[in-house]
Amino acid sequence: MPTRLVIIGGGPAGNHAASRAAKLGAEVTLIERDTMGGAAHVRDCVPSKAMIATGGAMSYVGRADGMGLEPLEPTLDLDRLKQRLGAIEHRLHDSLRDLLDRQGVRIIEGSGRLTGPRSVAVDTAEGTEEVEADAVLVSTGSSPRVPAFS
Repeated sequence: MPTRLVIIGGGPAGNHAASRAAKLGAEVTLIERDTMGGAAHVRDCVPSKAMIATGGAMSYVGRADGMGLEPLEPTLDLDRLKQRLGAIEHRLHDSLRDLLDRQGVRIIEGSGRLTGPRSVAVDTAEGTEEVEADAVLVSTGSSPRVPAFS
């Protein structure tokens, strides 16, 4: 019988661990409450890089006159930029989910909590599900601590 691994958190570490464990023959269950790939990665790092690329493109187009082209004055369309960022987020989420699905990883959308050394309760939209495991990996990321200023 394969090792049963439950991973709480589908960020970069959690989805990598799930993929690797599945390749090694483990029976993997991945629990994620928000977005596959990790909120910090998918909603902070990737969008900021996309916005930097947009700014770079605007700068490049703005220098067209110096390249012998008619001068151009690019303008930013915030709605289209938001659509682009949303499309990138969905593409990353979907591609990670598809990869893990193909590897046989069971994905549960919900919040996981330890109920014992080898058991996890998952609160989903449909109710609570108990999942038994031989090993549990908690990979939930972190939140910044903001000091109180007087």
